[in-house]
Amino acid sequence: NGLRRAGGGAKYYLPVVEPVDFDGVLEPGVETRPTPPGTTRGPGVRVRADAGPTGLARAARASAVLDAGNVNARPLDPYLLGALLGDGGLTGGSIRFSTADVELIDMLRARRPETTEWVQVAGSPYDYRLRTPVPGRNAAVAALRLLGLWGESSLTKHVPQAYLLAPVPDRWALLAGLLDTDGSSDARGIVEFSTSSPDLAADVRFLVQALGGTVTTTVRETTGAPSHRLFLRLPVDSE
Repeated sequence: NGLRRAGGGAKYYLPVVEPVDFDGVLEPGVETRPTPPGTTRGPGVRVRADAGPTGLARAARASAVLDAGNVNARPLDPYLLGALLGDGGLTGGSIRFSTADVELIDMLRARRPETTEWVQVAGSPYDYRLRTPVPGRNAAVAALRLLGLWGESSLTKHVPQAYLLAPVPDRWALLAGLLDTDGSSDARGIVEFSTSSPDLAADVRFLVQALGGTVTTTVRETTGAPSHRLFLRLPVDSE
């Protein structure tokens, strides 16, 4: 499994580490909260330094919604959110997702908001849209707006703070969604996560370390945006 040498001996010293439990830190009235990486406005909204007046105003509105007695808001299933942050299209008129993995799309169907459905794009066997089958507001798009994620590109995606500080099982589910889309594992058992978003890279690093794992990060220059590559080691008893 990548943890032992051919002779059976341990290759690395990897102690069983208990994940950090953030239970209670997002409760209303609590002043001190752990601070995940990046600049935030409110518990679920990330604001880039170059956001400008429009971006700051949008973040302030979303932050007000979350702070108004709703700071624990996690309106999307954490595995679904992780998958959308990995491979989802969050711009334009609808949520889009591309995969040739039938098992993966079945898992996303099971985790969609009740008033939505995944439908295959006509003429494209690997492309799907998450739509609402009846006229009205798309609950998934509304949730992404609330979290400050709707309209974010692959360069600016991030994990909302309410999910970074969620209960441990939710954080494992979030990480699973991220790794099932933008993760890979080699023959040695080394897990790699790649993203073009520096914010998402920092958030995944925080997520893994808070779950008891370790991360090594490198940045590879490409013809487009730099690729942030994270090499992960997770606790041996991780679920």
